[in-house]
Amino acid sequence: MKKTIYILTLLSLIFISKVNALPDFESDSITYVKDFNGDNIPDSIFIIRGYEGWIYKVLQIRIHSSLTGNSYKIQHTDYRAFHQFCSLVLLPDEMLKPQNNQLLDSIVKHYGFKEKEVTPALDWLMKGYQNYASSSDSLFSFLIKVNPIFYKDSLPYPHITHKIIAKDTTQTLWKRYVDNEDSLLNYALLKYYGHNHNRRKVKTRLDTTNSKYEIHSTAHGIYIKKNNQYAWVFHTDAYLTGGPVKLRFPSIGKIYLHDDYIVFHHIPGFMGRKGVFVIDILNGNIGKLNLKGLDFDSDNLRDLKISVNKNEIQIDTSTRKFDNDSTEYKIKTFDFNEIKNRLK
Repeated sequence: MKKTIYILTLLSLIFISKVNALPDFESDSITYVKDFNGDNIPDSIFIIRGYEGWIYKVLQIRIHSSLTGNSYKIQHTDYRAFHQFCSLVLLPDEMLKPQNNQLLDSIVKHYGFKEKEVTPALDWLMKGYQNYASSSDSLFSFLIKVNPIFYKDSLPYPHITHKIIAKDTTQTLWKRYVDNEDSLLNYALLKYYGHNHNRRKVKTRLDTTNSKYEIHSTAHGIYIKKNNQYAWVFHTDAYLTGGPVKLRFPSIGKIYLHDDYIVFHHIPGFMGRKGVFVIDILNGNIGKLNLKGLDFDSDNLRDLKISVNKNEIQIDTSTRKFDNDSTEYKIKTFDFNEIKNRLK
């Protein structure tokens, strides 16, 4: 028997069409046949395990609609989120009708979507996409505005979960994750790979504190503790904040806490462009500092130094030149008070 394994890859393939043929590659498949929607026409769910150079898991669902007379094939290849936290399985609109609830439940069951609950981390991420604004000024590259939601006593840890989303309420996320923006489909099953928050089997770490806050981080997120209440305040995702090529590489670097503000080094990966974010804890507003002009050396990605005081934030990417034993100074200073005013 072939052993099915999951691999990490850069792309997640989603394909939908009104055809009936199985994929043209070597595969093992399991078929479930049942009248899921009660229209006296058998519906089929195919779980196909196959490979074509690389090994992956494919889910194919074939259903017949008595409402339109159409037969649909939905196919999704699951690569376990190589560099992104979510994947989308696009769904025909009529699959969201009440008579198809059992079919949807079966899809979820047979594909291995285990949890229905939305974790605070995923909730923040989806709101982050909804409240993203690009910026081209000298201060910020972009802004994200998400009001903190506090949980008493404990914060549910991110895990693999799923939910149904609609295109009209998740437009920015939809455009980033769906290749065909002109698709007539309006719904998708979103899968969230929350297990990637683990940092070498360590779930969280306490980074810094002051008299009001504790700042904790995962491999790809930041949350705060205040008066025994917890709130998520940042989440890495490749299409929103930038992120590492592989999620096994942590993206949250050194964190600094100054009064009601968090300043931290964001590490998007070995070949990515490093960043510095500032978070206003009181309202959850986030800005990515515009570091244009520092011209980062890809061999020096993790050597960024941050200095924070009440008046300024200084970013230092000075590089030691080994060929002539000299230092190339690259320093940029930001007015902290101006940053605070912009984030209000």
